Amino acid sequence: MISAKKLGESKPASEMSIEELKAVIKVKRPEVKKPVNTEPKKKPSAIWYIVAILLGFIGGIIGYASVKDDDPNMAKNLLIVGIATTIFGLILFFLFITSLFVNFYKPN
Repeated sequence: MISAKKLGESKPASEMSIEELKAVIKVKRPEVKKPVNTEPKKKPSAIWYIVAILLGFIGGIIGYASVKDDDPNMAKNLLIVGIATTIFGLILFFLFITSLFVNFYKPN
């Protein structure tokens, strides 16, 4: 392929071959920029944290799916809150069950 510098210095367009003209057209073609979205992104409501707390892991997944396009950082935090709430609930559940068995099988 012939470089644009070489083509610019060598001969006029009427004397160039088709390949040389195509090379010049490719080099001189301006870049087309994609339009930039100027709309401000809407900030998701903090109520999504209540959903993650009340529904646990499932609420975290629902919140993540709803918020991920608007605020990826909040979406990640919703997942973490949902997982943490689920783990905390399971610990409380097992402590409660354990306390029932300890009191029930207590030797007299």
